[in-house]
Amino acid sequence: MNEIINTLIKQLDLEGKLIGILQYGSSLQKEDLDEFSDIDLLIVIKDQYYDEESRGRINYNNTEVEYFVETETEIYKDFLDELDTLIPINRNRFLTGKILIDTENKLEALKQRAEKMNSMPYTQMSLIDIKKNGISFYNRLNKLKRKKKYRHKDFEFYYYRYVNELIDIYSNMTLTPIINDKFYKALKDDNYRKKYYQYEIKDEFIKKCFIKIIEKPNLKVLENTIDYIFKKYINVTGDYRLYYYKEEEKNG
Repeated sequence: MNEIINTLIKQLDLEGKLIGILQYGSSLQKEDLDEFSDIDLLIVIKDQYYDEESRGRINYNNTEVEYFVETETEIYKDFLDELDTLIPINRNRFLTGKILIDTENKLEALKQRAEKMNSMPYTQMSLIDIKKNGISFYNRLNKLKRKKKYRHKDFEFYYYRYVNELIDIYSNMTLTPIINDKFYKALKDDNYRKKYYQYEIKDEFIKKCFIKIIEKPNLKVLENTIDYIFKKYINVTGDYRLYYYKEEEKNG
């Protein structure tokens, strides 16, 4: 690892600019480690070198290395932005990663900040946005049924894109941030979920539905899931009309 780090410092001209380096990702996770794993590094540089932020890959002695170069301030900003997006990418990197270099103990401070941010409240999705999404999901469900009926070759592509967006909207509605590539395994294995700081979905019905619609295309379960989500959090049905939420919006 030291040779890889020294190579990167030289290639990226980081001498005097470096604050620290964090390793994260599947190379540190025994459950996810396989022949497809690469080494992921987050390289933190001083703020005055903001214009040198970058992302890249190198191959070092047949080992693939992907790196991100970010300033300390930008990472703190990312932590705050993640409270709105509910996609805690950088926070999760610090929670599960390993500090390799920390010249001024600043990466340790970032890690402590990530731990504090993990318990902070997220931004609540507005009622209007929930209603809009409800209408959109019902409309697109009909398109999905049509693709299935007429055996369109892009049915599965459209289906899994739809499922992914449904999971994202559920995450936003319930303020349950997720990491997409760990979501299914976290549903199936609670120890895995806890180890990698994934938030718990406490609704057992929803958990079972998500598992079923991920494992194979199932329009009946998918529709039941949509009905359950939108009827539970707001009275949105397939017959809902666009003008209705606009009228409510006007009435304040």
